[in-house]
Amino acid sequence: MEGVIEGTLAAEEEEGISSSIKLFPKLDSLSLGGLPKLKRFGCAINPIEFPSLKSLNLQTCHALSTFTFDDDKSIVTPSHYLFDGKVNFPALEILDIRGMDNLERLWADQLVEHSFSKLTSIDLRDCPKLLNVFPLSMLTRLQRLERLEICNCESVEEIISEGGSSSSSNCGMPSLSSQFIQSFEFSNLTSLELYNLPNLKSIHHNKMHTMNWPSLKQMTVWKCHRVEMMFANSGETSSQQPLFWVNEVNFPVLEKLVIENMDNLERLWADQLVEHSFSKLTSINLEDCPKLVNVFPLSMLTRLQRLERLKIFRCESVEEIISEGGSSSNSSSGMPSLSPQFIQSFDFPNLTSLTLWELPNLKSIHHNKMLTMNWPSLKQMKVGECEKVEILFVNSGETSSQQPLFWVNESTFPNLHKLTLGWNAGIKDTKWHCNSQQQQHSVSHYFPNLKVVGFSEYPKQITVLPSYLSSFPNLQTLEISYSSFKELIFQSEEGGEEKHYLNSQITELRLVYLPELMHLWKEKEGFPNLRILHVEGCRGLQVNLVPSSVSVRNLVTLEVWHCDGIIKLITHSTAKSLVQLQQMTIGNCKNIEQVIQGGDDDDDDEISFPQLKNLELYDLRKLESFCSSDKYTFGFPSLQFLVVEKCPKMKMFSQGHSNTPMLHKVRLNTWSDEQRWEGNLNNTIQKVFREKNLKKEVENFVKDQDSYSTSKEDPNKPSTSNTQCMVVEN
Repeated sequence: MEGVIEGTLAAEEEEGISSSIKLFPKLDSLSLGGLPKLKRFGCAINPIEFPSLKSLNLQTCHALSTFTFDDDKSIVTPSHYLFDGKVNFPALEILDIRGMDNLERLWADQLVEHSFSKLTSIDLRDCPKLLNVFPLSMLTRLQRLERLEICNCESVEEIISEGGSSSSSNCGMPSLSSQFIQSFEFSNLTSLELYNLPNLKSIHHNKMHTMNWPSLKQMTVWKCHRVEMMFANSGETSSQQPLFWVNEVNFPVLEKLVIENMDNLERLWADQLVEHSFSKLTSINLEDCPKLVNVFPLSMLTRLQRLERLKIFRCESVEEIISEGGSSSNSSSGMPSLSPQFIQSFDFPNLTSLTLWELPNLKSIHHNKMLTMNWPSLKQMKVGECEKVEILFVNSGETSSQQPLFWVNESTFPNLHKLTLGWNAGIKDTKWHCNSQQQQHSVSHYFPNLKVVGFSEYPKQITVLPSYLSSFPNLQTLEISYSSFKELIFQSEEGGEEKHYLNSQITELRLVYLPELMHLWKEKEGFPNLRILHVEGCRGLQVNLVPSSVSVRNLVTLEVWHCDGIIKLITHSTAKSLVQLQQMTIGNCKNIEQVIQGGDDDDDDEISFPQLKNLELYDLRKLESFCSSDKYTFGFPSLQFLVVEKCPKMKMFSQGHSNTPMLHKVRLNTWSDEQRWEGNLNNTIQKVFREKNLKKEVENFVKDQDSYSTSKEDPNKPSTSNTQCMVVEN
């Protein structure tokens, strides 16, 4: 049975809800929402019991500060706890509290025995006065807790507080032993998420209390600016305190770690860690930590054998990813001491994705030239906005006056599939290796499987992209995004005059938000083997997408979004070359009037799209037709899926005949799956256009009539236009 109480309380109900809720002993779910005047739930002399309640949801009960109150009117001192010893939830599993403006404390030290002892999920959000989450006496009831999320509670300073009587037996549980106080396990907690807690300092301020997290798999700490040392061990002090200072605290199965917007964080890990702690990490995401200097101590590397994803973004003080640390070869770190062989070479055997972006002080992965690192599984790498990186890769067998980001050899990146580079990521010097031209040509030996290269966030002054793209024998995809290029110009291999890039290798071209790009390529230039073309946010493109002289005979997929300068997408001659096209999508282009541009001097002709299966037209406010010329007939022998959505000026599909033997519907709204078919394509579009115009005319007529009637009414007569009827049933 579920119970839902919501709405606005009448004046006589402002103090609390009747205890008649006891009439529902089988109630398993209770939701209180939208009751801003509710101060207390019910009165009780003896504890109110919810023996079967498994889920409790309290939302936007802004005045609610305590769940029960005494019936004795002489007692005027309010409880400071939402839950005290007068309420019992022996079966409660899910607790969700949101928007409780007056809530200061959740649990009193004294609770009914076994109440709240089956909690598996706690979600606390938007409680601005909440000071902490659990009293220390509450910990014994959290053995089943699996998920804890605390969000937007700006006054929370610590998760666990001492409370008033943490070691007293009158709390409904046996007194906490000294051994328990020194060490406690959240034995089943798998997910811990802490969001926007600006005053949070630590999990618990007492360094004598050690807490273990044997089941924790996912941890997120976001926008907790005052946190310096969250997980501490007893007796340790340091001028530079790590987030995880844990000689005894253990995270043996932690897989995903997200740390974002931590203004005071200087270090993540201490040199000394519990053996095998953090050894199952698969994903680490660090963002917006301005004081963080490095990421891993050298002693941490042996624990990163399972790491698959590493992202470090906008951490302005990071100088290197791996630091020597204070005791990198000391066996007290919880792992065997690092051998000289290990210090010379290390593999990240499972890392598939690496992102280093907006790290203005980054100089290298590790400053020690003797330490060679291999990345045998790495498939995607993004490096950009790293101003102090002057050169990306240098052969590990050479000497260089510049410190590279990576020392490489033939086994460093054997499986790298995609490389995305931003400005100031080794691009000031377009050489990937230092010194000789011969070394520059040998770049393909170091990246034998590189198929996708991307360039992002290039400023206006950069107009020439490097020539080394031709050095990759397997390169297939070129992605350029968020840059100020006016045209795609690439440096010639000889380093001399600039020339437009013509490369038969490229089969996929993706151009995203290049607002000043004037044309994809000039006359008779292009990518002759292009199969996929995605153009988005290139509002500087004028008139047509590509010149009429360009053949795109191999194009299979064409996608165009947010290109407001285009009026007619492609010319008649370009359309005739699209014999392999299977998918065409055009959306949110404000000024497109036609997809195919017709010419006055063209003879009658047939344009066929023999392979086109999907044609999608979205939000094209000026589109009048697919083609306005009556000299062309169109063949769509394979077309099965057609979307025409938010194209209010489209009166017909085309002036000429369109043959669509496989098409049996036109989808008008992808959200509601609205579709129509009136025998053929032109009839369908025309019928829809007429119906929409008729509907609009009726709406305008009704609106005009309402305005006329209002102007003729007696000005002293009460208006009935907004009269509301209310039916009340008793």
